[in-house]
Amino acid sequence: MECSIPFDELYQAGYQRASNFLFDNSPFIYPFLEWLISTKNSISPETKFQENKNAIKENISNWFSWLIFGKDPNEAISQLKIDAILKSQVCGLVWKPGTNAYRCRTCENDTSCAICLECFNAGDHIGHDCKF
Repeated sequence: MECSIPFDELYQAGYQRASNFLFDNSPFIYPFLEWLISTKNSISPETKFQENKNAIKENISNWFSWLIFGKDPNEAISQLKIDAILKSQVCGLVWKPGTNAYRCRTCENDTSCAICLECFNAGDHIGHDCKF
């Protein structure tokens, strides 16, 4: 693909603006990444020689992260963690002697799986092979 986008200017625009542009113009993502990896401009000139390798890796890693998530990777990962907690299939009930439990053989991962009454009632087990 012949590229008329000045990648150095896109790079200088920063992660947020560049990732927004590239998401809206997806055919340019791969050429931008090729340019980013191959260019000597991916680190600042004032970086010491010994630090170049680590600086280049970190810089490219940051660009990849922004392009994968389309926004600040730290915010995206935090949101993923929150979503995982909210969608977790573990309710956190502390099982005590005498606690009633259900088994749904249709849903269970193995024979040791049990479901508390509240989670069982909140789930959709109609037509499933269940046991109290």
